[in-house]
Amino acid sequence: MKALEKAAKDRGEARVEPQAAANPAGTKPELSLALELLAADTPSPRLQETTPQPSATLRTPAGAEPSREQARAAAVMQAGGRARSGIGTYVRDHPLVVFGMLAVLFAIGFGGYVYLQIFHPAFFVRQAPAPKQPPPFAQNPAPSAAAPGPVAPPPLPSATLLQSSAPEVLPQPPALPAVPAPQPKPVTTPAPPKPEPGMPGNTIVVSRSEAAPTVDPLLTEAYTALLAGRLEAAQGLYSQLARTDPKSIDALLGLAAIASQEGKTEDAARHYLAILELDPRHALAQSGVIGLLGRADPLASETKLKQLIAREPSAFLFFTLGNLYADQALWAQAQQAYFQAHHLEPSNPDYAYNLAVGLEHLSQPKLALGFYRRAVQLASTRGHANFNPALVGERIDRLLAEMEY
Repeated sequence: MKALEKAAKDRGEARVEPQAAANPAGTKPELSLALELLAADTPSPRLQETTPQPSATLRTPAGAEPSREQARAAAVMQAGGRARSGIGTYVRDHPLVVFGMLAVLFAIGFGGYVYLQIFHPAFFVRQAPAPKQPPPFAQNPAPSAAAPGPVAPPPLPSATLLQSSAPEVLPQPPALPAVPAPQPKPVTTPAPPKPEPGMPGNTIVVSRSEAAPTVDPLLTEAYTALLAGRLEAAQGLYSQLARTDPKSIDALLGLAAIASQEGKTEDAARHYLAILELDPRHALAQSGVIGLLGRADPLASETKLKQLIAREPSAFLFFTLGNLYADQALWAQAQQAYFQAHHLEPSNPDYAYNLAVGLEHLSQPKLALGFYRRAVQLASTRGHANFNPALVGERIDRLLAEMEY
């Protein structure tokens, strides 16, 4: 600056005289020199426009745009707060609560599935479509002949479909499900023969003794009376046997079968329960109880019957299962169960008759006609059945007339 001032001073001295002539009279030379010095010190406007001003930019964060920076910071903080308040943050902060809730939901779902599988297995099985309108037969059989249906021709009573209380169905003595044939009781083994005189005293003699099996004649008489349909005589004989031996399962089964045929379900259930107290795994007694109480919970009864069949299949259990299906008008399943019962015990007229009823409900009159005839033949051979052979004969005639048309 000193050098610049000195140069300006030298130029000023050199121009004093020309300028004095050019300037007006009232203009002072010091003012001109001051203006020149000011012009020399002040940069041009173009340089001011192109030259950056670092001092201005350095002052901007402090005071130029504070509101804009504060707004950006506030927006970032709000976004971070919203992110921290999401589901992931809650799971990270409360892992025990979240996993505990998931465990409870899983336990509830799994428990419900297990309950349905055990007590209501048919819930996961699609029900078979309802069959067409069956022939005019009673769908809810009674221990005796059921009332005919409203559709013509008049129906034949159902084969007592026994409402799962099939102890009323009494097969022949070789294989009686409801009242088994009297079991022979072995007699005491006779004493071995005395040794011959010539044999040494220490000789061991081995002999085969054949025990002649004996049957209580009172039990045989009661069983014969029951097969013949003489219920009063059979009940008296079985009662006498029960008084003599309260733990006689044969006597209790006979009394339960008689009570079922007479419609005394409470007495029948009491006798079956007495059998189960003696033998909790007795299949006939279990199925008898299920048959009497099947309508209360058909699904549970069906499951129990299938378990008994899997453990010890018998014609009586299949017959009881068929009656359970017939009570629900599930004739396709009932026909299959009746067929299994008839296959295992083809000499039982009631099994053949109920199979014919199921086939007729499935619109198979030709097959039903054959089993109706067989049921009448078996009933004639046995001398007793739980249906009226005369009404079955009339039904056979009607089926023949319908098939001719």
